[in-house]
Amino acid sequence: MNAKFAGVVVGVAGFVCSMAGTLCEADQVNPADYYTEEHIYKLRPDPAGERFFGIIGATGLKARVYPGVVLKVETMMPGSPSEGKFAKDEILTGINGTALKGLNPFVVMGNALTKAEATDGKMVFDVTSADGKTRRKETVTIPLLGAYSKTWPLDCKKSKRIIDEAAAFYADPQKFNSSGIPGALG
Repeated sequence: MNAKFAGVVVGVAGFVCSMAGTLCEADQVNPADYYTEEHIYKLRPDPAGERFFGIIGATGLKARVYPGVVLKVETMMPGSPSEGKFAKDEILTGINGTALKGLNPFVVMGNALTKAEATDGKMVFDVTSADGKTRRKETVTIPLLGAYSKTWPLDCKKSKRIIDEAAAFYADPQKFNSSGIPGALG
């Protein structure tokens, strides 16, 4: 292939790619059109994207975010408080009476975990079946850790307990090798 022809091919390909990006912009969801809360934290799901949410703390529930910020169950960690309570692809629509719609699910779940750890350990999930036909509430009870002190992480019993338990986990090769870093969260 001669250099002139190659240059034309590259130029046409570049033009087509740039036009495809322009045409697809209409399909993009503006986060400002989805979220109803102030953007405080940098990390929040793109309403048009898909990504792994992660483990919802000590519940052991693993979730994934789908377009429209739809939070779906992926799996449950064996031996965790959520084991056997959910099915793959069930939709998590709320927690402890707070609907996820329009909110950053990382913040909502984090606040629910913090409250549950400090009070009764109960997290009540609003769950919709994968086919969207049924709704239910599912309670997961997590270990109590107490509340953070006003000076956390300094002079805080909860912070100290979290650090001590994580250190013990990482110091045990059998535990670490069986479940890795995520295992320290449960």
